[in-house]
Amino acid sequence: MISYLLLSVLGTGLFYACYQLLLKNENWFRFNRFYLVVSLCLALLLPAINFDFGLELKQEHNLITQTEQLLESNATTSSIGRSSMIVKPQSNLLQNLILATYFLGAVLLLGRLMLQLTSLFRSARQASQEMAGFTLITLKEQKGAFSFFHYLFINPELLQNAVNLETILLHESVHRKQGHSFDNLFFELLKIVFWFNPLIWLFAKASKQNHEYLADEACSKQLNLKNYQNLILELAQAKPAKNLTSSFSFPKLKNRMIMMNKKVSLQNRFWKANLLALTTATFVTLSAFQYAPKEKPMVVVIDPGHGGKDHGVTYGELKEKDLVLQLSEAIKRRAKDYNIELIFSRSSDQFMELDERAKLQKTTQADFYLNLHINSIHSDNEQYKSKQGIEVFFSNQLTMEDTLPNYFVAEKFAQNFSNAMGEKLNFLPAPFFLLKTADCPAILLECGYLSNENDRNKLQDSDYHQRLADAILTSISKLKIISSE
Repeated sequence: MISYLLLSVLGTGLFYACYQLLLKNENWFRFNRFYLVVSLCLALLLPAINFDFGLELKQEHNLITQTEQLLESNATTSSIGRSSMIVKPQSNLLQNLILATYFLGAVLLLGRLMLQLTSLFRSARQASQEMAGFTLITLKEQKGAFSFFHYLFINPELLQNAVNLETILLHESVHRKQGHSFDNLFFELLKIVFWFNPLIWLFAKASKQNHEYLADEACSKQLNLKNYQNLILELAQAKPAKNLTSSFSFPKLKNRMIMMNKKVSLQNRFWKANLLALTTATFVTLSAFQYAPKEKPMVVVIDPGHGGKDHGVTYGELKEKDLVLQLSEAIKRRAKDYNIELIFSRSSDQFMELDERAKLQKTTQADFYLNLHINSIHSDNEQYKSKQGIEVFFSNQLTMEDTLPNYFVAEKFAQNFSNAMGEKLNFLPAPFFLLKTADCPAILLECGYLSNENDRNKLQDSDYHQRLADAILTSISKLKIISSE
């Protein structure tokens, strides 16, 4: 997201600077209209496109190596004796504040646009007559005239002077025939989405100014130039009622007068066209190479517990071995959205010895090992019967020689998982064989309690499996960047 914002701002700035330096003072009005729309689209769309060149980085995603630096800033030399703790979702106040500010600005601008449209169409109901392809709406409070598509809003006094009315109709018909209202709507919508980028507003302003140049160009060919300019000056105090409209008396009259009297210049077209092409090519190149080459996938072993003759915990017809297998299948379906290579210990109801599971992790040289389980408590004690929730276990047998960084990876996974699920979980040490024999960061994930009615209902829900799968994959993928934190 940061990369997109920076590059889109760079693009809009680059293209707007080209317009100001190369095109603004040229009477290439049709090309300028095309340029303002297309260059802005390029600046906003290209940074959002992922150009995949199929390149792979050669470095390994060894999480143990990545977390060794954490030992230097942590006095603890062993995870033995570490007590359990509750991990809660982290709230990002700054991020939430930024998002709230963005949506507030967008909603306010959207509301303004809706009010403008409502006001225009409410006024359109007062249409008095049809003239020269326009539906005329007389507004006494409006001194001049402005148009929106085929609606012409005009002060009734202007209808009394046939010469002036003919001039206004000719001017506004250029806006209508060339579809300038479409441009105005386009820029207004972009201002809603990208209101934080001031260059969008400058593009919109330049576009409206260029619309007037186009209308002036057409009128000056058919009318007495001096009389036409005098009428513009006469209505100079009139202001357009809405940003969406095209006004006969658009501001910056001095610029309009200069452009109407300016001769067509062919001398500079060649080198300016080449410079614009070079600028566009430069931005396209920057956008194409903004993404890092495709990283080598992180190798992760997903090990659904139990299987075959080993049912795990049960509740009526529900068996732990079946539920964790369903979860692993949900993980497999969602994995295509992540740059992770998954290896599953089992994809069917088969029994595996613990030694087989441990060997799989070692022979595949996995970067991360995840053992899936579901818990249960069979007790008449109400305190135990009500126990519920997710638990993440790490080995309590780790020492400096046994790659203590595994603990930090497990802790990071637990925090990522809590954030992704939006709920607290228990982070616990345990002497499990598969955790203490692993050659890579390893955790055992208890996805809930089958003995608890609330957890039991969720664990039978395919949508909840999907949610767990996404949280697991997101949490694992975020472990790659632990070294940069």
